Amino acid sequence: MKDDIITMAADGDIIMNVGPHPIKKFRVHSSILKASSRVFSAMLGPNFAEGQQLLVDGRQDPATIKLPEDDSMAMEAIFNILHHHINRLPEPKDIVYYEIAIAANKYDLAPHIRYIMLGTMTDFVNDFDKIKHNLETRQVWQLAMASAYFGHAHAFKVFTKWLVINTSDDLSIFTHTNNLNQVLALKTCIYIEVQRKECRQLVFDKIMEVCSTTDGERRTLTFDLRETEEDNWDTSRFFAASIQDLLFYVEASVTYCGNTLGWDMQDELDAYNLVHPVEELAGLNLAGLRD
Repeated sequence: MKDDIITMAADGDIIMNVGPHPIKKFRVHSSILKASSRVFSAMLGPNFAEGQQLLVDGRQDPATIKLPEDDSMAMEAIFNILHHHINRLPEPKDIVYYEIAIAANKYDLAPHIRYIMLGTMTDFVNDFDKIKHNLETRQVWQLAMASAYFGHAHAFKVFTKWLVINTSDDLSIFTHTNNLNQVLALKTCIYIEVQRKECRQLVFDKIMEVCSTTDGERRTLTFDLRETEEDNWDTSRFFAASIQDLLFYVEASVTYCGNTLGWDMQDELDAYNLVHPVEELAGLNLAGLRD
């Protein structure tokens, strides 16, 4: 049915059937696709079946071309950008950045959509604090990879900071699947783990500074939880928990909070605040990883 077709160009000469589930149909201009992409230019040329079909069918009715392996939401966003329907793009938080990056890489479209993607990603990052607690590790990893692909250094730092602080998951499992840049993905994974260790060490150093006492050559560490604390931590979880959970654990310590909150000098109290130095430390520099 014609009602099922999303019209990018009313006089378009191609109906693109995109995706496995759900399949979406788009009426597009082959000339726009070929001008934007060397891959589409070859695919829609006379040497490929799709191009031959266009020559036969396209003179009267639009030719139908199937792209069953592509993400329909990603291709819809790309077709909208290429046909200058920017106002049709979803809200920045609803855009499938990673899938768009995968499709852009496949069809060599990055130069033609990059600046629009940078703008929408900037809006997304500006609102990231509102939604970051509802995201899963895989989602943020994919956002980091997409931001690296489009060259959004600030977004990459924000997303990798989340991966350093908010999860202790092994990120190497994500480097084996459809990566835009395998080398950069592996380097990102390694340096995130390095930063996790550095943040953990920073927390340990502060704990020792606040909660230990020295009596001659003997040093004693006292670290008690509040009586109402339900989560029964043991020392092994110091090394297994995420940085965020570790900070929560420290805040639940009678000793740490008692020793700091008992001080009168605000400057001294600020010196032992852990969140700020951890956030300052976390997050990767995209340019440094590309060197």
